[in-house]
Amino acid sequence: GAAVPWLALLWMLGGLLAIIAVIAVWARVLLFSYRHSFAAMPTRGFQLGLFLARVAAVTWFGVALYQFEFAAFVDTMLQPLDRLGLRLPGIVLATSPAVVSWFGLAWAAYPVERTAREQNLLAEIDAGMTPRPPPTLAQSLSSNFRMQVLFLLAPVLAVAALQDGILLGCGIAGVTLSGRAEAATFIASSLLVFIASPELLVTVLHARPLADSPLRRRLEALAVRLDLRYRDILVWHTSYGIGNAAVMGLVPRFRYILLTDLLIETLDDDQIEAVFAHEAGHVKHGHLLWYVAFWAMFLLCMAGPSDSALRLARGLGSDPNLIAGIIWAVTFTTALALFGVLSRLFERQADVFAARSIESLHVPEVALARRGPLATSVGAIGAESFVSALCRVAEISHRPAIRMPRRRGRNPLAALARRVIDVAVNFTHPSIPDRIDHLRGLAIEPALTVRFDRKVVCIMLGMVLVLITLITWAVLEQLLGSHIRA
Repeated sequence: GAAVPWLALLWMLGGLLAIIAVIAVWARVLLFSYRHSFAAMPTRGFQLGLFLARVAAVTWFGVALYQFEFAAFVDTMLQPLDRLGLRLPGIVLATSPAVVSWFGLAWAAYPVERTAREQNLLAEIDAGMTPRPPPTLAQSLSSNFRMQVLFLLAPVLAVAALQDGILLGCGIAGVTLSGRAEAATFIASSLLVFIASPELLVTVLHARPLADSPLRRRLEALAVRLDLRYRDILVWHTSYGIGNAAVMGLVPRFRYILLTDLLIETLDDDQIEAVFAHEAGHVKHGHLLWYVAFWAMFLLCMAGPSDSALRLARGLGSDPNLIAGIIWAVTFTTALALFGVLSRLFERQADVFAARSIESLHVPEVALARRGPLATSVGAIGAESFVSALCRVAEISHRPAIRMPRRRGRNPLAALARRVIDVAVNFTHPSIPDRIDHLRGLAIEPALTVRFDRKVVCIMLGMVLVLITLITWAVLEQLLGSHIRA
């Protein structure tokens, strides 16, 4: 058989270990510097370094995959399984260095995380929260691995496992699938896993049904009022480390509303109701479906405009591989930036829905039947109710709830670093001060609510037009390509 390129593995592991070592040393130096200090340990710079280390690890993984022939190492190791055509072993082996590097960086940063949690104990007591000891290293790794790695990796592994099962079944039955048939099985497996993935992710996140209580009955009553269909309301166990909520599931049969343990313990029922209404807003506005449409546009860009550009590059005698790399990098970077913009817009729309829904609870029944919760303006009661929930979430998350004034004459590099951190932290969600200012502005001037609604509708109509254009372009490009090959 072919020689195993062990040097590729050494290059891969050596680079990842170096990145982990930098964070480990930085964390220990930071702890040593503040061991005998009464001041709170500053961690913003360290968090930026940790973020850049994760980016560096992913970048190194991509470089080693091709430049250092790590892909050849994976192919060589899996050569005995080639005749079976299985995909799952290759995905597991190829992604294992990235998973190992994540564990290494989490281990390296844990002392800083633990110390920061210890320093927050007094603030939590002053805020009326139940003080809890920081999670152990094992608890921290397990909780964060489920939320940050397995949450993304589990559906991918499920698609590969399902497709491998189909191929193995066909092999046993003596049926050989064509290329188009294999593509069809991949699409079918992906759709099935995508629709049913909440069942898998509920287990990954260690979520359990919210016990029968006045809070649950109150949330169920609000769901009925909003005509919200779902499977269950769950408590998302995070070792009391995260105060957040989420919704999963495109169809009601597999839709879950999740509230973290910290959120339920520290917010009052009115505030939890407001947070629940925010998650209902994501469902009622179909945000998950719009996200699917957005990434479908990205794939169509690679199938339509990308193919046209490659065909033009070949006609001009340019290197098609270089052009393809540039197109992919530019398209993906643009799509990622636009996704952040779209996500922040949808978060504001869900905030508006929550404020309207809470406001509707204070509208007389006759008026409510005539207008409905979506038709009500963002009034002061609804806005301040949701603002109260945002302020409490900011408090338990140790984040500012008001906009901090800018300091003059500060170091430009430090200002740039803070800006990078803010963009990374608020990439998919506006900052809490921004959300508070937005809601209060709408409550003061009702005309702004109408303008915001029109803005969202125009963006959605624009997405539909772009999607139709890209579908048409991709179909025409495929027909043209088939004609040229013929």
